[in-house]
Amino acid sequence: MVELRHGHKKLSPQCNVIKTRQKVFNFGLRHLLLLILLYAPVTSQAENLVDIFQLAIENDSELKAAQSAKQALLTKEPQAYSKFYPRISAESSTGKVSQDLIAAANATTFDPFSQVVQDESLLGRNIYSQFNAKLSLVQPLYDVKIFRNRKVAEVDTVKAELEYRIAQQDLIFRVAESYFNVLASTDELNFARSEKNAITRQLEQTKQRFQVGLTAVTDVHEAQARHDLALAQEIKAETEVAKQQEILRRITGTIHNDLMRLKVDMPLIPPSPSSIVDWTDAARSQNFDVAVIKYDADKIRYQMEVMRGENFPKIELRASYGYNKWGGPYSQESTDAIIALDINMSLFEGNAVNYKVAELQHKFDEAIFKVDLKEKMVLQITRQAYLGVLAGMSYVKALQQALQSSEKALRATNAGFEVGTRTAIEVLDAQRELFRGQRDYASARYEYLLNTLQLKKAVGLLSIDDLEQINNWLE
Repeated sequence: MVELRHGHKKLSPQCNVIKTRQKVFNFGLRHLLLLILLYAPVTSQAENLVDIFQLAIENDSELKAAQSAKQALLTKEPQAYSKFYPRISAESSTGKVSQDLIAAANATTFDPFSQVVQDESLLGRNIYSQFNAKLSLVQPLYDVKIFRNRKVAEVDTVKAELEYRIAQQDLIFRVAESYFNVLASTDELNFARSEKNAITRQLEQTKQRFQVGLTAVTDVHEAQARHDLALAQEIKAETEVAKQQEILRRITGTIHNDLMRLKVDMPLIPPSPSSIVDWTDAARSQNFDVAVIKYDADKIRYQMEVMRGENFPKIELRASYGYNKWGGPYSQESTDAIIALDINMSLFEGNAVNYKVAELQHKFDEAIFKVDLKEKMVLQITRQAYLGVLAGMSYVKALQQALQSSEKALRATNAGFEVGTRTAIEVLDAQRELFRGQRDYASARYEYLLNTLQLKKAVGLLSIDDLEQINNWLE
């Protein structure tokens, strides 16, 4: 099992004017200083990964939506158990009744072949009150559907917790990924600006050397072309920084312009355990996404059993007590009490139950294939993340060595340019390689960390502790 874890003198009128002007000046200066203090940009302390995550917990809409979905699913089990309790109802009615008394007189002679003539006369009208009240209780005694629905509700309860854990782990990874994407895009911008500044200086030197006849005009044209391209790359990098900052803002609700960066001596820690088989086995048994798909299949299987329960009899105990009162010339009142055992069983509904069970069986087969597909995807992600961590460690070390070599090469090229054995273009190339190496080195470390988090996420072990560990490597 994988376990990662603010005396008096009389003044002349002229002096009074001077004094007044001085007061006005002092008043204006104080207000100017106040405005500067109010509107000057405030330099805040750089934010770290845990700071960003805390903001994300408070502002991320995806996590809040997952939490609401969890609370909704947690009501499924109480709903299922409520079916075991008796259903109690009360009803009452009151009103006035108007009753007309009508006398009918038939024809005095009877002719079977003629229409009967009927005269009606109103003898009188009775108006009286009526009141009815009834209290009923129904207690299920035997209902297969109610018993089997408990299993469906229990599955929903477990799924609610699993899906919320998935949302929590997803937030941890999204925060880390967006954090390092902002740093990577900032590195790219710094690389573009450094290259542009170096090319600008080199372009000026090349123009000066051309004016005194020490270099050809082609060198000026090449340097100018590189300068224009570097300016375009800087604009593109600025756009990418704004884009990545906006993605992070969507998670935290705040723009972050100053993020802490990785220390130079950040350690490279290999996966533990070292066997990829242990990681894949843990992913197969502990991955939350796989577990949710499995519970989906279990839910369908239980729903089939519920549907088959339609063919079983349903037995309920029914009890009621009623009170009735009528007015009028024949006023009366009565009470009735009923206790009965109701047995209800469906005999034939056009095979509807069988067709519904068949539908659920096909959905169950579909869910089983989805489990297999999800397991394969998770195992692929786990292997890629594991190999990514190992390859990332080697890549970071190689880039670190290449960076040292690029620094030496730049010094040698600059020295050659000073004595005329190297051209300005060669100096620019050496500078570019150094800047690129610095950018790639930082990017490789970000990717290594993200692969580490992805590996833990695949086995269901990603937690805030992992962010806190990375946080210790920031400065």
